[in-house]
Amino acid sequence: MVLAGLVSLVREAESVRRIVRGFSEVPSEQMVVGVTGSQKSTLVAALFEELNGRAQEPLPVLVLTHTRTTAERWRDDLLHLVGEERVGYFPAVETLPHEEVSPSPELVGQRLDALMRLAGAGRPVSVVVAEVTAATERLVPADVLARHVHRIRVGDRRDPAELARALTAAGYERRTKVQGPGQLSLRGDILDCLPLDRSAGVRIEWFDDVVESIRLFDVESQRSAGHLEEVVLGPAREFLLPADGPGEGLARLEASARRQAQRLRDGQGGGGAKAPRSYGRPSGAHLATRVRRGRRPVPAALLRPAPPVARVWRPGPGGAGRPLALEGAGECGADRVERNLHFPAGARAGPPRGGPGVRVVG
Repeated sequence: MVLAGLVSLVREAESVRRIVRGFSEVPSEQMVVGVTGSQKSTLVAALFEELNGRAQEPLPVLVLTHTRTTAERWRDDLLHLVGEERVGYFPAVETLPHEEVSPSPELVGQRLDALMRLAGAGRPVSVVVAEVTAATERLVPADVLARHVHRIRVGDRRDPAELARALTAAGYERRTKVQGPGQLSLRGDILDCLPLDRSAGVRIEWFDDVVESIRLFDVESQRSAGHLEEVVLGPAREFLLPADGPGEGLARLEASARRQAQRLRDGQGGGGAKAPRSYGRPSGAHLATRVRRGRRPVPAALLRPAPPVARVWRPGPGGAGRPLALEGAGECGADRVERNLHFPAGARAGPPRGGPGVRVVG
């Protein structure tokens, strides 16, 4: 049940309107004190509705939390306050880039769904909840992500073979039969795929080069389960290579492997203060091999310079997608973000200078 009535009442409060008016001032970063528990999520939901009621373009909201438990609590609250269709969750990846074990399809699907919401790529304007550790990672640029999102409508002219190639470049695995997430199958004029953010497969049928129908189907029985007028197919992995391949990134990984090998030859890898730092890094040769195989190897920053975290999600000229709320100020994780201890060189925590932001302190 969506508690729209409660959010509407909070929107009418003078304190909420005062915060909204503050966004037009410079600087527009604000601190809200005296709210606790679910009052915080209710306030953010009211600000989200109020700002998007006034804005000329969609304005997604990003909520940062200091722990996963807090993030999940925010997500559950917001599901009831603004509705499931307008809430995303961006969890942290618990595997390191160089590990052979990949994150679960469910986790990757949640992350891709959240990134698409923030980038305005085939998703409704939303509130996205993220843990601090997840938000401080280097991410694929929004324009690169958007190029791998495909909106298909009944009646569109689209070559099925070209769409299959595009989905393969976005991480889908070609199979004779779709049996799991991130797989696709092309049989003549029928394309089946199972996006990571769906439990049912998507079946697209063509007549010549025109999309004739879009249906959902059960992966186990392969039977159709409903019709759609349009569908948005996002990528099947976060690590998206440029169209011309890994390029400079592969050369950097190979150079790193040569430097590490030389250090071992020089006897610098067996102990001493530098040893833990060296062993804590991914192996350059190992990562280079994984790049060639198209597997998830390393953050996008190793392949191309990534923009500062706070600037990744600015798809429109008005700055849509800038962080609106910072939960847990005063906690260790949030304090470290404010001091830039989690961020790579050049990145900045919180909203860009002059961008809207609210710190909610309980």
